Amino acid sequence: RAGAEELDELARAVLAGGVPPERLALVPFVGAALQAHFAARAASLDSASLRPGPADGPDAATRGAESACPVCGGPPVAGRIRAGDRLRYVTCAVCASEWKVPRVRCVSCDTSAGPQYFHVEAEPGMKAEACPTCLGYVKLFDEEKRPGADPAADDAATLTLDLLLAEEGFHRSGPNLYVGFGS
Repeated sequence: RAGAEELDELARAVLAGGVPPERLALVPFVGAALQAHFAARAASLDSASLRPGPADGPDAATRGAESACPVCGGPPVAGRIRAGDRLRYVTCAVCASEWKVPRVRCVSCDTSAGPQYFHVEAEPGMKAEACPTCLGYVKLFDEEKRPGADPAADDAATLTLDLLLAEEGFHRSGPNLYVGFGS
């Protein structure tokens, strides 16, 4: 029943991670629609047209070349360590594109100051890599211990780790469009 203006306002709030508490029940629906839209647009791009550095999307100016999505410039929602090659790939919070990022490097500020790792015993194959410099973190899912992990879905399903990191003074590096809280 919402009009175009109201939907646009809600979509912007979801992307910014600033949804009013009374509208939080709408976040999974709006976030899924936004991600489907942006993922379809990203899939239609020719890979030769992508820039190796940050795009001009949200937060691109403050993110390093490997920290911003090469498709839209968005921040990563979470990442995974691939089972075979053990390389770290992060997934864009906005368009769901995936790109390789060197390990032991902050995905928010690109520092290699030495991350802190946090985990929850009851969640095998999941940890958070937290930066002592910018206080940002990203969750990582290890495919060897958590086969079939989907960065955005598994991120939304593991809120206990978010609570632990918030208590330690860390904040998310990027929003999860299915949950409604942002960086």
